[in-house]
This record gives sequence, structure tokens and C-alpha cells, in this order.
Amino acid sequence: MPVPAPLRSLAVLLGSVLFACAGGTPDGLPPPFTSESVVDRYVLTGPEGVRAELLQTAESALVRLTNVRDTVDGAVLLSELGGSTAERYYLTEVNGREVRLLGRKDRNWRLYYGGPMQLTADEAASAALDAQPLIDEHVAQRASGRLGALARFDVSGAKSYAETKLAETMARVEDKCGFVPETSIDFEGLTEEQMKRYSLSGYCDAARGALERACTVPELKAFVAETSGRYRCRFGPEMGLEAADGQLTFTTAFDTPNQDAWAREALDGLTLPDGATVRARRIQSKTTVCSGPDGGMVVVGPSEDEATSGVSYGRKGRLVRQPERRMLSEGWFFEPRFPNPQHNNNFRGYDLRFFSYVETDGDKACTLHCGTREIALQPLS
Repeated sequence: MPVPAPLRSLAVLLGSVLFACAGGTPDGLPPPFTSESVVDRYVLTGPEGVRAELLQTAESALVRLTNVRDTVDGAVLLSELGGSTAERYYLTEVNGREVRLLGRKDRNWRLYYGGPMQLTADEAASAALDAQPLIDEHVAQRASGRLGALARFDVSGAKSYAETKLAETMARVEDKCGFVPETSIDFEGLTEEQMKRYSLSGYCDAARGALERACTVPELKAFVAETSGRYRCRFGPEMGLEAADGQLTFTTAFDTPNQDAWAREALDGLTLPDGATVRARRIQSKTTVCSGPDGGMVVVGPSEDEATSGVSYGRKGRLVRQPERRMLSEGWFFEPRFPNPQHNNNFRGYDLRFFSYVETDGDKACTLHCGTREIALQPLS
């Protein structure tokens, strides 16, 4: 005579309790579920021998990943079910964080942990998958402490990872600066939750772009090497940048946006041994000064700096500046007294027939195109 479903469920529950009370598992705790409660079982395969075995009940699942090249390889993980029946996710906790192991949409499977990677269901292997050995292995790994160790947040591991990643990213300054800074991170004051939530190395390397930009100026490379041979990152309530005794200390604050831009401005404000700022020397290196045969002078400033961009002209001691026109190349300026009818009469909203320009090639050549005339100028230091 068949046993009614409610009685079967009660029997399974009582069996689990009795099993635990009898100490039938290595840790004396009941298994997450019994083989009778499994409603779906899958064996999924992917490239390079990647394999996933899955037992699913109405509320949870056991997942074992193989050949994923990670600490979870071979672990039988208890997973929660997320999403919906149409698009299901298998979630668990690894290193103190909730992670998505697998995803299924209709008949399509995707490996997220160690992926992303498309997986294919092996129907024959799925049908032959024996639930009890997988459940027993999960219980054994739980009792040995492996699963607990995987779930706990590894503070020392997180610190080591952040320092390694920072060293790797900061080493990229060698391409432009010619040296690799010695890096370190001060973790004082950081909470475990902050270590879980934020990419520490990502925040710490925000000043890298500032160093690389400064090193594009030959006169600044030596200064950068002297002040940034050691690069120290720390975390605080507000941003900070300090150069002292051959060490550049960058303080990052989690709530501050646009930290790359902040670091560029802060580095620009550092003072060189001759009293000039990094910004002044950098702008100076991108400014072209040319002189004419009658003693006149023309200065073309870099477009990145609003205060000095555009064309200035006059004589030594007094220059008149025309601000840069938006969306025009450096060196163009409004000069209606000397039109050039060959210029475009509608370029980005400008009638270039009434514009002239200075053509420069660093300190090698300088030519003033004034209306239809070309006047050779002499580049100055």
C-alpha cells in the first residue's frame, strides 16, 4: 500500500532527526537534505574538463565544481536558489561574500564562478548521477572544516591579494617613468566589511595616472623618481597626497568620486626644488613660444589648461591673449582683418575664413598663417 505524501515527508524529517541524534554523521548534524527530496539532478560539462554536478530540491541545491582552478574545486557547496524558475541562480558564500556559482535560463546553463562559461547538460550522466554519495561528501567536507574555511572571509589573504595587485598595477609606470616604485598598503582602520566590499588595490592605484602624466615631461621624470621611489597607500576620511623622504603617500577615501582626477590635481600642486610647481613645469613644457623678424612674439598654450590655452601675441613684456576656441585645433585664433577665402566657411559653427593659425612642430619649426600669408617664425626655448 503506497504511503501518503505527508507521511513520507514526516518520515524523512524524523529519519534526519534520528540520524543526527544517533551521531550518524561525522559532525553529528543532519545532512542538508535527503536523496528522496531531490527533484532535479544535472551533470554539466564545459571546455578544458570543467564539470558541474548538481542536486536540487525545492529550496536548495548541492553543487560540486571540478577543474575550475580555484579553492572551491571539488568542494560540494550548499547553494540557495535565486531568481525564478525561468531564470535560476545558484548562490553560496565564499570568502565572506555571496557568489553566484551557476545560472540557468530555460535550457541554457552558464558557469559564473571561474567563468563566465557556457555549460552543456550531459543527459546520460545526469540520469546516472547518484545523489547519496554527493550528499555524504558534503557532510564529510562540512565535518572536516573545509566548507567553513571556504565560507569565512580570509583577512590576511585579502591583504596579501591587495598588495600583490597594487604592486602589479603600479609597475606599469616603468613604461613612462623608467622605474618601478616599491609599494605598500597601510590597512590600519579598515573594517572587515570594507575589505569585502571595495577593491582596495583599485582605490590605491588612483595616483598612477598622475605619475605617468608627469613623466611625459622629461624635466619632471627625475623629480617623480626621487619623490615616488616608495609608494604608500593608506585609507582615511579624506583624500591626501604627500611627498617626503623619497616616499609618496597617497590617502584614499572611499566616498570621494573621480579620484584619478583628484590625484592629478594634487600631484600638479607639488613643489619642485627650484620653487616651481609640477603643473607650471608641465604646462611650460607644452607651451610653444616663437619670435618674428621684427621682434614680435607668439605663444601657443596647451588646450588642457583653460587659463593658458589659446594664442597670445605681442612683444616681450606685454602679450595679448585670445582664448582657445572650442572644437578648433591648438593655434587657431580669430583675425577678421586678414581673411582667407579658401578656408571652410562653416566648420563646427565657425567661419574659418576669418581665422588665422600658428603651425608648430615643437622647438623645430613655427609658421604663422595670417590670412593668405605664411610667415616663418623662430621657435624659442
